[in-house]
Amino acid sequence: EEYGASPGDRHRWYLDPVDGTTNLVNGVPWTAMSLCLVRGGRPLVGVVADPWRGEVLEARRGRGAVLRERPLRLDDVPRSLAGAVVGTELDGHRPWPGFEAFLHALADRSCTLRVQGSGTMTIAQVAAGRGLGGCVGAFSPVDHGAAVLLVHEAGGVVLTRGGPVDGFPPEGEPFLVAHPGAADELHAVWTAALAAGSAAGRGPSS
Repeated sequence: EEYGASPGDRHRWYLDPVDGTTNLVNGVPWTAMSLCLVRGGRPLVGVVADPWRGEVLEARRGRGAVLRERPLRLDDVPRSLAGAVVGTELDGHRPWPGFEAFLHALADRSCTLRVQGSGTMTIAQVAAGRGLGGCVGAFSPVDHGAAVLLVHEAGGVVLTRGGPVDGFPPEGEPFLVAHPGAADELHAVWTAALAAGSAAGRGPSS
């Protein structure tokens, strides 16, 4: 993360030694280390370590995901947003465009939005079945690559505005991960919120 990549690398490692630095500095136990191996832009191996709980989540492309050697596999049973938890992160210290609309839309469905302070953990926990979904305002392979692979390999859905993606979302683009049984509804709510945020950002036409 500190020194960048070498031109022409067929294999590339993405390492984020601490995701959730502000949490760490303030003693909040919600941080992670992530490591992801990519070849030709395709993720091959992903590891997310949670030092506070002593957990290591691992994924290999096409080989599934595990937590302490226990396979992680999300079922496709339909899930309601009511009573569920969805995670997100701030854009720096500010809400991302559409954040408020997303918060209210989920609240109208009796669904709770959480901001925990680590994008890596927010996404990776969905693979472990903790929460119904998670979204981040801008994809970074350093911050989110390993967690996204975990979601894929656990049977979750990774989506951009246009729908599901196989592999990484485009860098810098907002993305959503979801339990398969709630992906369609959550994606509809999320994209509507993003559209509302974009419209608010443009302001009244002259």
